[in-house]
Amino acid sequence: MLQCEISIILIIFVVYFLRVHRLYANFFIHYNHVYCTNSTNIECVRLTHVF
Repeated sequence: MLQCEISIILIIFVVYFLRVHRLYANFFIHYNHVYCTNSTNIECVRLTHVF
């Protein structure tokens, strides 16, 4: 019984985390895009494509 509850909590946490992460990723890409347009930093461009 406890194992089942832990599984449900984990699934909810993962879904919630992915949703929040997507929100932060969109913000990060937008912020990085503004930053990247002013420079030709390959690291910056590579970071943007991670998400």
